[in-house]
Amino acid sequence: MMMMSTTSEDEEATPLEQTETVARIEQLVDEIAEHSSRAAAVAKLKLFGSMSLQEIASALGTSERTVSYDWKFAKAMLASGLSSR
Repeated sequence: MMMMSTTSEDEEATPLEQTETVARIEQLVDEIAEHSSRAAAVAKLKLFGSMSLQEIASALGTSERTVSYDWKFAKAMLASGLSSR
């Protein structure tokens, strides 16, 4: 599972900060869906379902290569959205 941290290594995120981060990720996944519903599905399954790319490909009935492309797109959108906070 990809972990995106908004705190430094020396800081422990509070439960409120963790909740806000999860809410922000959910919002960003909704924004990803505006561009690609499949990429949003991949992001949800990867982040919240802890599924491998192979498992996601099987669940979505598509190739692992397509899922990999969608995951790269979703990760870039998530990274950009989280870094702009």
